[in-house]
Amino acid sequence: MRANTENLLEILGFLQFLAMYGLVSSLNEDEILNFLEMISQNEYALELSRPFASAYKISEVIQCLIGRKKLIDAVRLACAFGLTDKFPPNKLLTEYMEYAKSCTRQLSEKKKSIKEKVEATDKEIVALRTVVQCIIDYDLESQLPSSTILKRIALLEKIKNDRRHSALFFQSKDEQQQQQLQSQLKQHKSKK
Repeated sequence: MRANTENLLEILGFLQFLAMYGLVSSLNEDEILNFLEMISQNEYALELSRPFASAYKISEVIQCLIGRKKLIDAVRLACAFGLTDKFPPNKLLTEYMEYAKSCTRQLSEKKKSIKEKVEATDKEIVALRTVVQCIIDYDLESQLPSSTILKRIALLEKIKNDRRHSALFFQSKDEQQQQQLQSQLKQHKSKK
């Protein structure tokens, strides 16, 4: 759910209007959550919404995001609104990486085609890069060193490349066998 900058400013203005006049409670929790998820993806919008944190019930929103496994958005909000003591980013990011890893493992074990395994690996790589970006954006290197994550990304890239090469190897062997069969059939037909 990405929103363009114009929509973000409209959303931010709307939320600030609600907060200033005490009308935040007129929205249901899901509506507020959706608006704050969009805002969490833009550092400038987060900065502008910081003074209204108490009106938005940010702690409850973050808890809801955690329950929905939207851990990156939860980390962004926790860092932006200074709630890292209550919602430690390193714990949330570690949980996110473990979840991504388990999803990749499950997909890789269930899926039989190499293409599907590569796609599952790509998803984990994207998740890990998102974690590294969060570490950089919120200066979390001391809590969660990115070097281990970068090593994992490199390993996954190698695994992905190995799978692709093996797929090409087996594909070329299959093609060779098919060509041999076709030439044998042609030879057999020409003898008749």
